[in-house]
Amino acid sequence: MAEEDDKILEGVNELDARAMNHHNDTQSCHREVPIWAANYTKKDKAGRQQELFPQLEEEMRKGRQEQEKGVVWPDQSSKDFQDEIVKKPDPLMAPRLKPHHRRSLVERILRPFSVVFWLAGCEALRLDGYVANLTLKHDAQPRIQQPYKLSAYDQRRL
Repeated sequence: MAEEDDKILEGVNELDARAMNHHNDTQSCHREVPIWAANYTKKDKAGRQQELFPQLEEEMRKGRQEQEKGVVWPDQSSKDFQDEIVKKPDPLMAPRLKPHHRRSLVERILRPFSVVFWLAGCEALRLDGYVANLTLKHDAQPRIQQPYKLSAYDQRRL
């Protein structure tokens, strides 16, 4: 019985050694990707922003119109608000999301925790009863920082 155990152990060790060699071989194939590899995303960024500027203006106009409606959802735990919260993610959900997964999302997250979701038309969030106490370190050096320069597109988004 001891000889059989030795043979099995020897086979396991040999298999383990081959696996380790294979792992080391595959690790040597991996290489670091230089930072400049992603520069294609920055190419013609200003041109794309210029093209999207009218679309941004339109989205901002629609957002202002929604804000002018005032408070539509005074109670975020109401049945109507929960129904609206359930409708909102439909176009954003993966098309292959199975119906039972969607139902689970609605029943376990969206409806029970509807008060933590915010839509245009809800009351503004307020924090009451909290007093911040900020103490500066005695040896802190104030930083002087240049203002961050934004493109016209990003400036408009603010």
